[in-house]
Amino acid sequence: MIETISNYFINNSWESIGAIAGVISIYLNTRENPWGWPIGLLSVFCYLYVFWEVFLFGDVLLHLVYLIMGFYGWYQWVFGVSNSNGDNQKLEVKRGSTKKNLILLLIGAISTLIMGFLFSEFTENTLPYADAFTTAFSLVGTYMLARKYIENWLLWMIVNSACIIIYYIKGLEITTVLYCIYLILAFVGYFNWKKNLNSNYSETLL
Repeated sequence: MIETISNYFINNSWESIGAIAGVISIYLNTRENPWGWPIGLLSVFCYLYVFWEVFLFGDVLLHLVYLIMGFYGWYQWVFGVSNSNGDNQKLEVKRGSTKKNLILLLIGAISTLIMGFLFSEFTENTLPYADAFTTAFSLVGTYMLARKYIENWLLWMIVNSACIIIYYIKGLEITTVLYCIYLILAFVGYFNWKKNLNSNYSETLL
């Protein structure tokens, strides 16, 4: 059994390294540790190769954008955001406004329809709209994570559940297990951030 597992990891080294780096990255994100971003970039590089090999072009596109978003999120978490005086202040966990959340969900839905159509018409993608859904809303979730909107974890719960089904169908065993772990970490992240959100709110009242 152990030999079989070790052989699988050796024969699928890109997927294995990407999976391990991904878990470490998300765990650090749940702890609001900025090192989660550069470790996440390592996972991105590995999965660019993995998804290209199985014709999940939406995920290839997603991970190319992840490279940009990874540096963006890293910068935001390390240097903070500019306030009205032009000074940088630490980025804190917060709730997104109803209006902003609805706009982001609408962007995700429209992007899903557009990409789904393009994938079905112009690529060999076997799950065009499912792939488009996870692609679009993963980008929305990453933006929300970079800005520390607590709702990002709720969105990841949905996206990760969809990814589990897709990757299982595609025969990516390690990645399927990885997204099961991601799903658990999404719950962990939500409750950890909720504690911090309540703590920050209490501090503003003092």
